[in-house]
Amino acid sequence: MADLHTFWNELDALPTEETPLTAAESDRLADAVLAKVHAESGEAPRKKSVHRAKSAKCRRVPVWGRALAGAAACMAILCGVNTVNPALAEGLPFVGDVFSFLNQYDSKNQLKSDRLSGYAQQTAVPAVPESQSETGESSTASPYTLTLNQVYCDGLYLRIGLTLTAPDGNDSLAGYDWLAQDPGGEGWIEICQEQADGTLLANGQALYPQNGFVFEKVDDHTYAAAMDYDLADYNGDTAAIDCQLTVAGLTGVQNAYDADGSYLRTRLDGRWKLNFTASSGDTANRIGTVSEPEVNGYTLSSVIAAPGETRVTVQLSADTPEGATLQLFSADGQKLQCASSRPSADSSAVSYDFDAAPADAAGLTVKLVDKNTDPLVELAQWDVSLPTE
Repeated sequence: MADLHTFWNELDALPTEETPLTAAESDRLADAVLAKVHAESGEAPRKKSVHRAKSAKCRRVPVWGRALAGAAACMAILCGVNTVNPALAEGLPFVGDVFSFLNQYDSKNQLKSDRLSGYAQQTAVPAVPESQSETGESSTASPYTLTLNQVYCDGLYLRIGLTLTAPDGNDSLAGYDWLAQDPGGEGWIEICQEQADGTLLANGQALYPQNGFVFEKVDDHTYAAAMDYDLADYNGDTAAIDCQLTVAGLTGVQNAYDADGSYLRTRLDGRWKLNFTASSGDTANRIGTVSEPEVNGYTLSSVIAAPGETRVTVQLSADTPEGATLQLFSADGQKLQCASSRPSADSSAVSYDFDAAPADAAGLTVKLVDKNTDPLVELAQWDVSLPTE
């Protein structure tokens, strides 16, 4: 933070031949740009809370207004909004749109999609403190609120967006870089036995998160997490999935180390239970077709391009090398990242889950390569056609 303040101070001192903007002009310029952002999205600007209005005022006007002018100031404000809050730049709710916010984080196990929020069900369901009795009294009250903000289900995955917040004026979360559970830490066995480790009960069937519990920092009072549950083994009804999620054992993590070389962690107060219903819909999923499914003894079984991910399944041959793996590319050569893979029961086929294909992609290229060779040996390649949306 000190480096950022130094940057702003140096920017503030830069000479300019333009006449500096007054504070009132800067305010009007910033408000006009933000109004334009919301107009582009078709959504009216949100009313600011006292806390957020104060924060926005501190970061948007004084430096840009005095150091830059005219069109240069407009560009600076737009870039600043996108950097500090990409969800706001897209005209989306800041805290509510967890999926969009987390797209900025580079997590190998987190499926990425810039369209997920458009298909997700927007919610605002607060979790109930598990210690809360039927009378509403809580024996171990937590100062934090866990909220379900978004639900998405396409038949391949059930994905939920959560936020953990502290009330304004409560700065007990401010010192942490992220929030997470501590596998193997205090009470971990009991947490697992009670299925409070991220396990989702879907119509009573246990589903396990692909990427664990990790809440990224939004601001000093708010942290956001996205949970991805693979439905490949789910055998229940998808028309209405009654879901139950229990959360316990969260810790505040600092990007610093103790004497043992472990991250500094502090156990947070709170245990919550969340109940909600999700319904699956695959109408937005696009099924890929290929003219020659079998190449060099390998068969491309299916390609499903969903708004949230792309699933590719390949049948292997008897002499498939141990290092065989799939790669997926859009028509312009962009490589889509793979988040996970799962072999079939007899290991004769493997399904790979990649980031979502672009909405306008009419085709994809699938390559099967041997990752243990340098340069990579290509075992098979398929050109896949996708129906347009």
